[in-house]
Amino acid sequence: MSFTIEILKVGVESKGKYRVATVDHKTSDGKVDSKKLMSFANKDFPSTAETFKTLSQAQQGDQFEIESKKDTNGFWQWVSASSVGKNTGGATSAVGSRVGQAVRSTYETPDERAARQIYIVRQSSIANAVAYFEAKGDSKFDPDAVIETAKRFEAYVFAKDVIPAEVV
Repeated sequence: MSFTIEILKVGVESKGKYRVATVDHKTSDGKVDSKKLMSFANKDFPSTAETFKTLSQAQQGDQFEIESKKDTNGFWQWVSASSVGKNTGGATSAVGSRVGQAVRSTYETPDERAARQIYIVRQSSIANAVAYFEAKGDSKFDPDAVIETAKRFEAYVFAKDVIPAEVV
């Protein structure tokens, strides 16, 4: 697979026996991304060491045609990088106003994941409390009673002290 990137920033870090280049770039479709390249060659593609050398010296605005292939482990490796010029920041700039902007993760934080899990359990507990009252034959039940029952279900799921059953 071949595609064009524009360099936003390149950072090189020494890891003792090898170096890691973090290449922040923008693709031709406007997506800002980051790729880590190692200074040593991938066993499937020896040219990856040369790709590291080329891109670790790249400057902001440099544009490259990247050839990418999957290795035997199923990971995409950048096997070659050919310079296709430099963006001078004119009207055709692919980077635009996002130059220097940090690449932000779209993954949930552990706190966001935990909060979402609580929402899911609460929603399920309310649905099961309603089903519980319907199974008892209550066609007109008090919403406060449903919520108290749902809180008991939630407490049981999270192994907290179960709320006494005055409502049930």
